[in-house]
Amino acid sequence: MSVMLMHCATNQGGLAAATSAPAFYWITRTLAAGGGAGVDVFFVISGFVITSVGMRAHSARRRLAAGLEFVLRRIFRMFPLYWAALASMVALAAAFGDTRAELAVAWQLPVLALATDQIPFLAPAWTLAFEVWFYAGTGLIICLLPGRYFLVGLGAWATAQSLFLIAPWLVENVPDFYALRQPQLLNFFLGCAIAAVLSRRPAKHGKLPRIALVAGPILFALGYVRCFALLPTGSLDHWQRLAFYGIPAALVLYALLLLEQTRSIHVPGWLYRLGDWSYSIYLWHYPVMAASFVFLSWHPAFRIGPPLVVAAVNALLTLVMAPLSFWMIERPFNRLGSFCSRWAAAGRQHGVETGVGEPVR
Repeated sequence: MSVMLMHCATNQGGLAAATSAPAFYWITRTLAAGGGAGVDVFFVISGFVITSVGMRAHSARRRLAAGLEFVLRRIFRMFPLYWAALASMVALAAAFGDTRAELAVAWQLPVLALATDQIPFLAPAWTLAFEVWFYAGTGLIICLLPGRYFLVGLGAWATAQSLFLIAPWLVENVPDFYALRQPQLLNFFLGCAIAAVLSRRPAKHGKLPRIALVAGPILFALGYVRCFALLPTGSLDHWQRLAFYGIPAALVLYALLLLEQTRSIHVPGWLYRLGDWSYSIYLWHYPVMAASFVFLSWHPAFRIGPPLVVAAVNALLTLVMAPLSFWMIERPFNRLGSFCSRWAAAGRQHGVETGVGEPVR
């Protein structure tokens, strides 16, 4: 949601263009200073959810069957909606733009498979490439390690990932593959740590949740002030985002989850529904803004309205489209993914038990 609001506001020419309208400038700058934190929050939550799923998968099935089911569910969860949003942006670009080189890149396998963070047209999708990286690594750990070593495998991976991040400071010629040199990827492992910590009994946490609930917002506020001061010519770098966005998100998530487990707080139903729609909101706000731009540019008569009104309309249209996308694209493919993964895992499980494929251990 925060990323969508930030993009809707800055889409009207950014902070430089907003200086002609003081009210819009300050609104845009306020959203831009903290809107990007949504990515870090998303990564932390994803790390927690996927780790929790991985721990449950090991306890219910043999590891190869569990790994296969995990990967198939992730594929059906992520790619259909991504392809739909990317196709809509490509269609708009092909119809109204002169971008033949980018159109050719959009259909290349690394872009379609999210094996790169250089996604043409659909800029927010760069984060999905890191999601795929994390899903692939987690699926591999599920397949290779027994359940009792799942968290150990994640810890080893987090250590290796950290070493790749600091390696350029120590040695030369370090591989520069996109997912190996991105500090924000460590946000996933913060979520993994939360899942591991919350596997303990709530009584053992004492006052830590309330301390985290205070420390997290304070740390985020420091980062927000820092980023606000740097705009419009600069912003937080990746390490600063990890420190001021990722770590506070992990602290607050840990506190809220533990308080929810102990029934100290109650999450309202509308927040759950907004969470269901969050992936559609994240991907569709860019096509909505592109279509709005095309519409407003179609004829001089449409080039009216304050930038703040255009931004608000784009945000509202996205919020209208998101639930439709959830019910028409996400939900059917999620169900199909559940069916296919259970069928494939059951076949693999049968093969293991009857001596076909990997022997029983």
